[in-house]
Amino acid sequence: MVAGLSGGGIYCASKRAVDAITCTLRLELVSTKINVTSIDPRMVETEFSVVRFYGDKAKADAVYKGIEPLTGQDVAELVVFVASRKPHVNVANVLLLPTNQAAQHLSSAHQRFGRQTDFKHSQMKLHSHNYSGATS
Repeated sequence: MVAGLSGGGIYCASKRAVDAITCTLRLELVSTKINVTSIDPRMVETEFSVVRFYGDKAKADAVYKGIEPLTGQDVAELVVFVASRKPHVNVANVLLLPTNQAAQHLSSAHQRFGRQTDFKHSQMKLHSHNYSGATS
C-alpha cells in the first residue's frame, strides 16, 4: 500500500484504487484458474523520472544520487518469475524495493542528504472515534 505522500494526492489515490480493484478481482475469480497478482516496484529509474521533472535531467538524476535504484530489467525478471509459477501457485502481492529504500519516501540517500520527508505532511492523519455512545 502507498503511504500518504505530500504533493502526491492523485498518485496515492490511483495506487489505492488499483489495489482495491486487484483485491476485488482476486475475490471474484477465486473459483477460476485465473491468478491475480500485484507487483509493486518502488524507485525504478526510467525515462519517467525526466518526464516527472519536465525534462530536467539533472533534477531527475538527483533523486537517485547515492543509491542504486531498480531497473526495468529488475521488474521484468520478477514478472517472468511470477508468471512462470505452477497454476496452483498464486503470488498475490510483491513489494519490490532497492536495498537502500525503506519506503517510497525514505531511502538512505534521503537520510544522507537531509531530504527526509516531513511525516506530518506525508501521512494521512487518523482520528479515533468513540462509537459506543459513552461519554468521556
